Amino acid sequence: MCNYPSRNQGAALLLVLMIAAAMASIMIYMSEKGTNSARMANLIKQHSRAKMQVDSAQAELINELMTTSLGILGPTGSYNGIKAENPSVTNFMGEPTTRDKLTVTVQDASGLVSVSPMNDKAFETLLRYNGASSDDVTRIQDRLEDWQDADGLRRIEGGEKGDYEQAHLPTNTDIQVVEELRYILENDHLYTQIKPFLLVGSYPDIVRQFTPKSLYSAFGFEGRVSEQSSIEGAESQLSSGKLLIQISHNEAVTYSKQFIFERGAGLRPYFISNEQIVD
Repeated sequence: MCNYPSRNQGAALLLVLMIAAAMASIMIYMSEKGTNSARMANLIKQHSRAKMQVDSAQAELINELMTTSLGILGPTGSYNGIKAENPSVTNFMGEPTTRDKLTVTVQDASGLVSVSPMNDKAFETLLRYNGASSDDVTRIQDRLEDWQDADGLRRIEGGEKGDYEQAHLPTNTDIQVVEELRYILENDHLYTQIKPFLLVGSYPDIVRQFTPKSLYSAFGFEGRVSEQSSIEGAESQLSSGKLLIQISHNEAVTYSKQFIFERGAGLRPYFISNEQIVD
């Protein structure tokens, strides 16, 4: 008896199963693609919302710094009985203030170590506090001098053109950005440790009132009472007018902006510089 019909039925069933499996695979792929697209769209939406919140907080803080005593006196300072009323930040020492869903840090430049012009004593103190030896300090000082001077004469442990992998280095001019120190130090760990406490165009002396507490040990501030606070009724140190500000959104998505707000003179009473998105 011929079994062709049964064979044809079996082949047809197998073909149907193969088509069904292929269709199921396509449906799963399309479903996953749709899910991924929806997830991506949601992330973009959340990122846009985070950016809007950070930008809005930046505008509000700048307005407050420009139109109230906060930018001059700081959040806790006073002058002739004048104090900042209900300031949106609690300190100018770089300690975080929670603001709705955001974190805001404001660091007065006078509490940081100036890189250009270089506060030599404070910079050396910072290096030694973070583990640099006397030999390390000597090498770094030589490389700093060679980096900034205009000649091509190499100091004993310095570095001139040809000593760096990058042909255009050193710059042979004053340091413009803190990141240049990464090449000068040749020690990423040390650079990462000291970078938060450095600023281009800071001030020649460290003001204790605005120094981050994490630097108290380095500069011998722990256990000491500042001269101003030891005088009864003395008024607080006024802000330098140059502030390093960071505003961060750290919920579902992270978005952080950092910039320098500076009180100038003449026709530019206030301005913003070095604005950047940070990790």
